[in-house]
Amino acid sequence: GNDRPIGAYSYVASLSASPYNDGNATGIVGQTVSNLTKNPNLQWEASEQLDLGAELGFFKSALSIEVDYYNKKTKDMLVSIPVPGSSGTSASITKNIGSILNRGWEFQATYRKVTGDFHYSIGANLSTNYNEVLNLDGQVVNAGGTEFGSSTRTEVGHAIGEFYAYKTMGIFQNQAEIDAYVDMNGAKMQPNAAPGDIKFYKKPNADGNLVGVIGATDQVYIGDPSPDFTYGINMAADYKGLDLTVFFQGVQGNDLMGMLLAWTQGMHNNFNLGKDALNRWQKEGDITDVPRAVRGDPNGNVRYVSDRYLFDGSYLRLKNLTLGYTLPKSWMNFVKISNVRVYATGRNLLTLTSYPFYDPEIGSGGAGLGASGNSSTARGIDQGYYPQARTLLMGIQVDF
Repeated sequence: GNDRPIGAYSYVASLSASPYNDGNATGIVGQTVSNLTKNPNLQWEASEQLDLGAELGFFKSALSIEVDYYNKKTKDMLVSIPVPGSSGTSASITKNIGSILNRGWEFQATYRKVTGDFHYSIGANLSTNYNEVLNLDGQVVNAGGTEFGSSTRTEVGHAIGEFYAYKTMGIFQNQAEIDAYVDMNGAKMQPNAAPGDIKFYKKPNADGNLVGVIGATDQVYIGDPSPDFTYGINMAADYKGLDLTVFFQGVQGNDLMGMLLAWTQGMHNNFNLGKDALNRWQKEGDITDVPRAVRGDPNGNVRYVSDRYLFDGSYLRLKNLTLGYTLPKSWMNFVKISNVRVYATGRNLLTLTSYPFYDPEIGSGGAGLGASGNSSTARGIDQGYYPQARTLLMGIQVDF
């Protein structure tokens, strides 16, 4: 079972002291239930899993290969469900509902070789994961909170925590384009727009018609924070006391919600901006994806969480590089020291990515101020994630 997503004592409500003014100076202190969203019926998640694997060796085991396939179905998932506002709280309640499927492949290969005093090894691994919600007891979970609203949705037929937001269709160049963007009744679908504002996609209703102004019901699935695959590459070599280790790590095919764009290109309030604001729309014919500067954001250019904030989160990072040298034993005999090794280590020395902000290696639960949701429903949301430091270390290891 799994009870990690909810924390301790999530099944029991607690009491807290609460003063009541009865007209006297001292008043009366009583007890109230401090959290009405605890669920006494919680239980552990349950799972069924199939694992198949094979281990292969070639060239007298110099080359080893491992292949694994897994298919895991989790039942009675622990999911946070928002409660109605009429309950008097904006919190959510955790329930055991629904089921989810995870399946994928894991590959690992290592090659080792010894040639005289030269030893080296090269290894690589790659893993995939397909995720799908099979049942959620009719619930739809909107999460991934940002300053402007939720950015993820979890429902049957999709992966957990996919990005769900408005879809953009470029920028209105003139008033004629705004006037022509109408629904089936001839009404403007973006009545507050002006030239230089973003044009948003209108979702057809059940009958296939466009009806009404752009609103929350026009949001669609725009991306997935889960990568197509993750991978790693490691190398190690040593020759006559000199040693080198290298480790690369990467992900491919995941999306990130870069909410920092709201502050670098926002132009809707009184604060400094990024240099991209210089590329904003200013006149008809400007070729740009940065909307006009306008205070108050009447069209929702900034307030509408949209694919404008969506970026490819793929990266390859040199996580660790260490170069060392062990002094010859003959040098140590005079000082009665068994071993001396000097080394230098670099961490996060290089990152190859198209992601424009500080760090593409975003953790779970969202990152930065305003992010909300649990580790599954709010992944890949960057609202000011502090980047991992590039570190250089030097040291001496002495063994007596």
